[in-house]
Amino acid sequence: MIKKHKRVHSGWMRRASRIYLNDLNTSKASILKEFLNKFQQAANYTITRLWSEKDMSSDLLPKEVTDVIGERFQTTARLSQCIGKQAKEIVTSQKEKSVLLAYY
Repeated sequence: MIKKHKRVHSGWMRRASRIYLNDLNTSKASILKEFLNKFQQAANYTITRLWSEKDMSSDLLPKEVTDVIGERFQTTARLSQCIGKQAKEIVTSQKEKSVLLAYY
């Protein structure tokens, strides 16, 4: 196999992975769908909470908020942080978009 690009950093750890869903069985598919639905519900809850608190800063969520996400949606601390970060990015992007629309 001829590689298109030569790896420059051959001794470094690669932090990417690929997941192929072609051979996915039905039980794993249902687990994946359930996880994605839970993630979406948690993200929507966090976005609603950020809008109601008018928290438009780009800072990360405080530990108290991520703890509430973890308890409410039975997620790990790391996943709660990821959900909070994703929600912050969505709120920040919508704020920037509304400012740009108001400007023009």
